[in-house]
Amino acid sequence: MGGRPVSLMGLCFWVCMFGYGVVSADSQSSPGEGAVQVNVSVGERAIAEIDEDFVCATLDWWPPEKCDYGVCSWHRASLLNLDLSNKILLNAVKAFSPLKIRLGGTLQDKVLYSTPDTKQPCTSFVKDNSTMFGFTQGCLPMARWDQLNAFFEESGAKIIFGLDALNGRTIPPQGPAVGTWDSTNAESLIRYTVSKNYTIFGWELGNELSGSGVGTRVTNLVLDIYKDVEPKPLILAPGGFVDKVWYKEFLDKTPKSLDVITHHIYNLGSGADQHLVEKILNPTVLDGELATFRNLQSIIKSSASATSAVAWVGEAGGAYNSGRDHVSNTFLYSFWYLDQMGMASTFDTKTYCRQAFIGGNYGLLDATSFIPNPDYYSALLWHRLMGRNVLGAKLSGSDKIRAYAHCAKASKGVMLLFINLDGNSTAEVTIVNNGTRMRNHRHYTFGKKIIQFPQDFNDENVREEYHLTPKDGDLVSIYLVVVHRSIVSSSRNKVAQQKYDADEDLSNKILFNAVKAFSPLKIRLGGTLQDNVLYATDDRQPCPQFAKDRKSVFGFTEGCLSMARWDQLNAFFKQTGAGVIFGLNALNGRTIPRRHGPAVGAWDSKNAESLIRYTVSKNYTILGWEFGNELSGSGVHTRVAASQYASDTVHLKNLVLDIYKSIEPKPLILGPGGSYDAVWFKEYLDKTPKSLDAITLHIYNLGSADDQHLVEKILNPTYLDGIAKTFRKLQNTIKGSASATSASAWVGEAGGAFKSGRDGVSNTFVYSFWYLDQMGIASTFDTKTYCRQSLIGGNYGLLNATSNDPNPDYYSALLWHRLMGRNVLGASFSGPNNFRVYAHCAKASKGVTLLMINLDGSSTFEVTVVGFDNSISVPRGLNNANMREEYHLTPKDGNLLSQTVLLNGNILGVSPSGDIPALEANYVNSSSSIVVENAESVTFPVVDISLLSSEDEIQKLKSVLSSCGCFQAVGHGISIEYLDKVREIAQQFFALPVEEKQKYSRASNEAEGYGDDLVVNENQVKDCCYRLFLKVLPENQRRMNLWPENPADLGETLHEYALKIRSVMNDLSKAMARSLELEENSFLHQFGDQPVLEVRFNFYPPCSRAEVFGAKPHLDRSAITVLLQDKEVEGLQVLKDGMWHTVPVIPHALVVNLGGLMQVMTNGMFKSPLHRVLTNPTKLRMSIAVFDEPEAEKEIGPVNHLVDQMRPRLYRSVRNFAAFNYECFQKGKDSLEELRI
Repeated sequence: MGGRPVSLMGLCFWVCMFGYGVVSADSQSSPGEGAVQVNVSVGERAIAEIDEDFVCATLDWWPPEKCDYGVCSWHRASLLNLDLSNKILLNAVKAFSPLKIRLGGTLQDKVLYSTPDTKQPCTSFVKDNSTMFGFTQGCLPMARWDQLNAFFEESGAKIIFGLDALNGRTIPPQGPAVGTWDSTNAESLIRYTVSKNYTIFGWELGNELSGSGVGTRVTNLVLDIYKDVEPKPLILAPGGFVDKVWYKEFLDKTPKSLDVITHHIYNLGSGADQHLVEKILNPTVLDGELATFRNLQSIIKSSASATSAVAWVGEAGGAYNSGRDHVSNTFLYSFWYLDQMGMASTFDTKTYCRQAFIGGNYGLLDATSFIPNPDYYSALLWHRLMGRNVLGAKLSGSDKIRAYAHCAKASKGVMLLFINLDGNSTAEVTIVNNGTRMRNHRHYTFGKKIIQFPQDFNDENVREEYHLTPKDGDLVSIYLVVVHRSIVSSSRNKVAQQKYDADEDLSNKILFNAVKAFSPLKIRLGGTLQDNVLYATDDRQPCPQFAKDRKSVFGFTEGCLSMARWDQLNAFFKQTGAGVIFGLNALNGRTIPRRHGPAVGAWDSKNAESLIRYTVSKNYTILGWEFGNELSGSGVHTRVAASQYASDTVHLKNLVLDIYKSIEPKPLILGPGGSYDAVWFKEYLDKTPKSLDAITLHIYNLGSADDQHLVEKILNPTYLDGIAKTFRKLQNTIKGSASATSASAWVGEAGGAFKSGRDGVSNTFVYSFWYLDQMGIASTFDTKTYCRQSLIGGNYGLLNATSNDPNPDYYSALLWHRLMGRNVLGASFSGPNNFRVYAHCAKASKGVTLLMINLDGSSTFEVTVVGFDNSISVPRGLNNANMREEYHLTPKDGNLLSQTVLLNGNILGVSPSGDIPALEANYVNSSSSIVVENAESVTFPVVDISLLSSEDEIQKLKSVLSSCGCFQAVGHGISIEYLDKVREIAQQFFALPVEEKQKYSRASNEAEGYGDDLVVNENQVKDCCYRLFLKVLPENQRRMNLWPENPADLGETLHEYALKIRSVMNDLSKAMARSLELEENSFLHQFGDQPVLEVRFNFYPPCSRAEVFGAKPHLDRSAITVLLQDKEVEGLQVLKDGMWHTVPVIPHALVVNLGGLMQVMTNGMFKSPLHRVLTNPTKLRMSIAVFDEPEAEKEIGPVNHLVDQMRPRLYRSVRNFAAFNYECFQKGKDSLEELRI
């Protein structure tokens, strides 16, 4: 068959109806003269056979805390937290009909299956670098297994489940795991799965382990469980890297037990490899995997008498450690992916499982937006087009042209996959098969043919082609142009028509609310390509889009702004109240030499004038017109001489004055929008007398986004201070031109790190250190405005470019906007330079706003502020003269690279309807020191009890108690003055002489009364603490001989305080019940008619011995504990995610800590945290704890409504839990584990 050459960009699926043809495989250029001639000879017989559903992908166990090279790319893509209700996810799986999905990965060998037979607690994976794989053991609840299977059934997926093959083995610090596999937990899961009639295509044993002889046991187990079930699931193993000796022995010792032998491929090496792109495009590197396929094929053939196993690629991600952002999730990766699938199929590989379907940088779907990455489409095309029978395809002419041939899947023909790795050459390919028509080959179909030709085409003379190309020819673009079933003669036109609409969705609620929240936000419209934009004010003008063109000055052809889009933008700006600065094209009319010399000639203002007149005619409000982008000094892509630029700016000013002559206020004139050059800026200012309103400066002082030391730069105060020189010089330049200019300074663009910033850094919490600090520095040098690059787009956008969700810096910007007033104050301080402070008059109150930044990852700073009046406006009930507002920004879990930010311990995030969260202050006594913790500490959530009638606060309460079981309570209705009175009573008692306090001493074997730590055994290290422990309620159970008479009002105060706290506890108990959809008295009813309330005053003297605690790690005996902390000295620590975290002091807050009883009553849904108290080497500390307990003989157990088949009962009932808990503590046991069924 003859055919017209067609142009494709790198990858082409080609359906051939006859035995020969010509196709042009083009990387960038057009076919024709100079094309590389390549011959492809297609064999007449099948050389291998693949499965009908060859394409497979993995769903992994990695939690969000899985990070590589400082980037956390897994997000919520784990089997345990993936949003199964997401429509894109469902449709992406269903599109394959079916897709094989492997459930597994590194952590599969650390998973407990929480079946009804399992007695162990079901815990989440927790990051722990001291353990194997870097995480503690995790757990699969059966409720989640049920959800997953419902999803698989709906989507039609075929499931391969990777079992934990390390269970029962001993793992020495070095060397192989030893011992036999304990199959008890796996058997329990398999039996549960069969009992629920869930269909599992295969059970795979282990992931990347060594060993032998385990395959037989799992096979026998499956055969037994599935004895009455057909078809039987496959048995797969070992899921590791091919080792000839090990694999040979493994196959020989699993006679007839193994259906599939699986191996893993990461042949591109590390995701951090700077040569990753070169490797992908290097045919020698790609061919390196031939040896692996050949070796495995040889092993299988040599063990043919002992095994019936076939080969699968069980996991292939290309580059290990989650792949690499901007490579593994771009078009470029399809060169590796399709080539490796093609290669694998020629070696009789039946299935190829991609790591991963979602998660990491190499996921087929984006882990946050679920939008398909380019490789998803490559996989889907393969699945629909490449048939089971693999044909030989011999190629001569160039090793950079790759070709693979299969019988077509759904037609009588041959499917050819062409890959052109050459970035410069067009290949003209001739296809032959010794004159034999390919349509005669045996082939498999599923349903109807997918090849359908238009009525006026003869199906004997056409072929079907699928061209995969990257947008704008950029190999690292994440957008694809797919020409679906194009006919040869029209394929190029179809490619041209399918342009990606990169315009931001102005109807997005999050975007709208994010801008409106500033009221107003200045928005600069500009950037590098503004000097390459045509304004289509005349409908008759062509309005082209930007197209990638490496030969042009900016790497793109000229683009166009249509007036329809300009109208849409202005409608958005009006609705949101934004103040707009428009960056004009300053290169129009100039000549630009080829070798990046200066642009010459005067500015042609006609097109700009037309836009400005159109804008005025539509009554659109523009705050300012900015002239050009990065053309000052030596420029970036090109430059303009200062004298010419000044002349053009004066012309622009006169133009604007003329057009706006009857309009007030006049828009500002800004320029030059470039990096500071002292000589150029001085001349420019001197030659724009009274024409320039703002001189704009660009800042990228962190250097390239590729810099591996970017985080260190951000946290280095010396590096941050470097920009002060630029501000100082610009300030001097302006002052030196004072007679010639009235211009003020703006930072017109600041992105920190150029090249779009860095994913995993620029869009995380750590970037706020740079951002806030640089705004602080800029303001001290009289900089009027600071424009961030960008609001949305790139890695440094304030909003995420796909989801529109705010990144941490958005909240930093919003807080600055609302709190930092116009007047900048000097702020001198003594201390280390990694503590930063900036002061402004407060924006909305008569006071001062201080911005304090702690760059130290290990130190907490106590700050005393002098020199201004503390009084501010505070909510009713707080003393106006003695309070201050505090806003503490911290990253989630203390991870500087987290994209989640907390304000005063509360996670900030938009609501489901796209609303920006309120930014609420903490109110703190102004006489106390300001505590600025290190950013890597974890702050505890704050729950407003007065808001617990709202569903949002109820759900927040539930989330907090389900995760850590500890929070700071505000809105409790107890005034800070009264709390201070309680503290004062405690201080007065502990200040009494020893002999006076000893009048109320406890008995040696009792807790009630005054004393120090109870002695349990002679080897005990006593806690450094003195306590006064009293039962307050019921009143008839008080032991008044132990109640101090001094201070005189202690008894009255204690009684009143107990009643107030009882009220708080009751409100919390009811709210907790409602959060679990229970009747609100469900917990209170269990406590009986006379529940107990006990109060313990704690006094921790200074202690310098590190091994001595104020209180050893323990669980509380109560259902709820309410703690009033010392106003100044911290000490309480809570164990969270395997690490001890200090609970910060909020003087007006009450710390709520769940006791073991509440974990029992909620059947484990709420957590009782392990906690301890550290002593201070120089300062004494006090606290007052209140415990609620049931009547002593009241039996307490899980609430009935929280026990069902999906969540079986976890704990047996218990009487007198307080005594039981203490007995376990004495023996070093966990009371909750002792109660576990």
